[in-house]
Amino acid sequence: MRCDANRFPLSDGTRTAAAVARDSFQRVVHVRRADAGDAEVVAGIHFLANWRAYGELTGAPSAEAHERGDWAEQQLEGYRRLWHRQLAAGQSGNPIFVVETDQQVAGFCEAAGNKARGIGEIVGLYIDPEHWREGLGRALVTEVVRWFKQRRVATVVLWVLEPAVEARAFYKALGWKPDGARRAERSVVEGALTGVRYRRDLT
Repeated sequence: MRCDANRFPLSDGTRTAAAVARDSFQRVVHVRRADAGDAEVVAGIHFLANWRAYGELTGAPSAEAHERGDWAEQQLEGYRRLWHRQLAAGQSGNPIFVVETDQQVAGFCEAAGNKARGIGEIVGLYIDPEHWREGLGRALVTEVVRWFKQRRVATVVLWVLEPAVEARAFYKALGWKPDGARRAERSVVEGALTGVRYRRDLT
């Protein structure tokens, strides 16, 4: 099974870019708020990026089982229900940002925050594996940080699996540092996985 952005329709809505950048291949990259029409592509990216990045850590089926499709289709359907429900909430839900390259959605980031406490959170960041290491994650994080600053959020936190070395290095390069907090993460493998919290001050 192959879940890439080209399989899923994009919204017909206006595509006003919240941020514009150019990657190393000189393609225009847009970051904007997601809408309900993005649910299918967001679901596909969430499933595939999660499996590719964390499958071995969380005990997901092997590549052979994944290619047979049964497990993959069940998982993907769950992601579809999640994102249709969440994006249908519109402005009442957590803000979701998508990054587009060549007019195709290639990743997304979910933000959350408590304005009264001045604390924000990056709940999740997922990029289509076909577009890894093209600067799209950085573009998304840059825009989300700008969004937090506009709302006078002083600190942004996020959680990452302790064994996820590449993800931890990515956030460290963008200014996040571990703050010592840890929690058990859900896994289907024997034994618990540990999540570590990273923090970045925006003031």
